[in-house]
Amino acid sequence: MPRWSSYDLAQFLGRGIRTQRALDSFDTSPDSREASLHNFILEEVGRRGWLAFHGSMAHRTKRPAGEPDFEILTPGPGLLLLEVKSARGKRTPEQLALASHARKLGHTIHVIRTQKEFLQLAKTHENQSSERLRTVP
Repeated sequence: MPRWSSYDLAQFLGRGIRTQRALDSFDTSPDSREASLHNFILEEVGRRGWLAFHGSMAHRTKRPAGEPDFEILTPGPGLLLLEVKSARGKRTPEQLALASHARKLGHTIHVIRTQKEFLQLAKTHENQSSERLRTVP
């Protein structure tokens, strides 16, 4: 099995994002703004050395109903579940049902609408992860 450095992983996860971001900048529809936010999150996750599982926006029908847009593995161990929405986007009934079930299991599916919201969540998550790591004997 190949071993990747943090740099190799970041390069792999970030491939093609700059080109897509340039294309997205010409389209101001809600869908393109949401796609730009997806790209920003992928880039930031790679920069932090985290691992993101992200389904295709173009092939939504191939994903389970209600599945979050991102499942992100972080140190700690940590897990972030994200549903990315445009400023006025609403969750589907399937997404609401899955979020409710996840809450019963002790997980939160965070709704992210802006880059700032994601960066704040990431910072809070990192602080909580650091605390958990310090308290482990």
